[in-house]
Amino acid sequence: MINVIYIAKGKLIGAKVDERRLSVREPVELGWDANTFDIAMGQIVEKMQAGKVRILLDDAFSYLLRINVPGNLSEDEERKYISSRITDKIPEVLQDKDWDYKEIIFNISRGKDKDGTQNKEVIVFSPVKYLMDAITKTVVSLNLTVEAIEPVEISRTRNGNPLIGIALKEDIKGNDREVLNILIDKNRKEEDFKDVLSPENKNNQP
Repeated sequence: MINVIYIAKGKLIGAKVDERRLSVREPVELGWDANTFDIAMGQIVEKMQAGKVRILLDDAFSYLLRINVPGNLSEDEERKYISSRITDKIPEVLQDKDWDYKEIIFNISRGKDKDGTQNKEVIVFSPVKYLMDAITKTVVSLNLTVEAIEPVEISRTRNGNPLIGIALKEDIKGNDREVLNILIDKNRKEEDFKDVLSPENKNNQP
């Protein structure tokens, strides 16, 4: 069984997913807002009796981009190149840990650069930052292990039900180019979260 928590606007859904039978069991749904997110998360985790979860984000809380990159870059060069490309596409001040990417296709149809280098295509994922900070704060407080964080749009490529889709996710760990996953830094301190769900961000909440 895989424990999944789905975060949508105004609601949280926790469920156990049988990835072999492709079934969702014991769903629990609670409402949340900027003042109660951590409380609702704690109640969901308690009802599920979960120590390890996968978090599914509604597309409204996710940035998802497809970008063409030169095919002759090292992994470090590739990440730096992508970082420079997403700066003007994602309206957030992002640190390296706030986003991830995965190579999805060697796209011959894109042609070549001026130097003859074949291009390839990657998909970039970044959670909305204020929500990601709220998730991290709650995960640290609950001492919860998060295996994966993924948007609905990606999960549905494995199964029409995204709760099942994220349970089927296999690219959890591995080389940066091969895995699309956001890791949570559980070593962050309480003062790091003083601006989480600030009044400005609360105005954007359900």
